[in-house]
Amino acid sequence: MSDVFDPEIHAVDKNGNPSLNKDGSYRKKRSDAGTAKKAVSGARPSVKSTGVRKKYAEGVSGIFQIVAAGVSLVDPVDGYCVAQYTPPIADAVADLAVERPEVAAALDRILAVGPYGALIGAVLPLAVQIAHNHKKVPEPMAKAMGATPKADIERHLKLVASQQEASQEVRAA
Repeated sequence: MSDVFDPEIHAVDKNGNPSLNKDGSYRKKRSDAGTAKKAVSGARPSVKSTGVRKKYAEGVSGIFQIVAAGVSLVDPVDGYCVAQYTPPIADAVADLAVERPEVAAALDRILAVGPYGALIGAVLPLAVQIAHNHKKVPEPMAKAMGATPKADIERHLKLVASQQEASQEVRAA
């Protein structure tokens, strides 16, 4: 029995702390510890894990959109930065969740807000669009969160109105 912890032969818990036996000695690693991970790590994700990955990426993106919206009300530049950096962060977290069950479990708990999360996700783009229309959210921030610039909407509405007017003139002639 060794009184000195050696990470090469002794096991650790998920936080990296040495695992102990009931008698207080350091628990030794299993001889097969890590072999399953090595075999899987180079494997291609299955179709199921690809779908799960997409779910995690979309969930993390949704959370970051909510954060970006809140931050943009305080500081539009910081809000814009949060929105701009969201896709690579969401992808990295989703990849990690596919590889690590503990990360997936944590994300499942965070993303399990049920219908409220779906409602927030559906209403948030509209709220950002309206805030942008009233100059509460600057155009770059609004675009980063999926809103259409107010000037583009105004041009579209003018075009539709002129097309309708031309159509009515043709019918009247």
